Amino acid sequence: MRTEFNTYHNTGFEGTLISRSVIKMLDRNNFKDVRASFVLLDPKCKDDCDAMNVIANKWEKPSFTNVIVTSFEWSGMIKRKSNMRYYVMTTQTDKFEKLDSERILGIGEIEETKPDKAILHHLQVKPSAQNLYKENSEYKHVGIQFVRGLQNVYNKIGLTSVRDDKVRNFYRYLGFRESFWVADRFSWSAGIFERIKRLFVKNIQY
Repeated sequence: MRTEFNTYHNTGFEGTLISRSVIKMLDRNNFKDVRASFVLLDPKCKDDCDAMNVIANKWEKPSFTNVIVTSFEWSGMIKRKSNMRYYVMTTQTDKFEKLDSERILGIGEIEETKPDKAILHHLQVKPSAQNLYKENSEYKHVGIQFVRGLQNVYNKIGLTSVRDDKVRNFYRYLGFRESFWVADRFSWSAGIFERIKRLFVKNIQY
């Protein structure tokens, strides 16, 4: 799969395009490639808040959706600078100042401990777009491309996985290693080649 890394960041209060990727969408019993965007949200942007509130009300339960949306709203209300970051995977390809909640397929809550290090606290794929547990999903590779979007941004990522073999295998597939000392703890580090590419190449394609 191909990912384009974009180092441009908007200065306005709106969703910021981080990278582009390709996911699979079901079309007449076959999956076809569709473009997707990995976008950083702004908790102080009303349009971003509106999109997240729609998701909280529409996405099926149980899930981490409400946890992520509540954290997002709280982050927007506090006056001090927050190190929490909120990303979405969407099939929208432009006009990120006005996100379409219907096209958002994945949301995540990330704590940025350093500019190049982060903790993935929660990741939620839209229930109808999940294919980890069901065969009739509308999409494929949403979660994979979401995590790969994070791997384009950070050199080190840590997380605590739920106790589910499918979820653990998902993170193993993406290069995460399990902690020998702490149960359910996973970590990932970018290789030296990947770090060098980021220093010299502004647009990376996979």
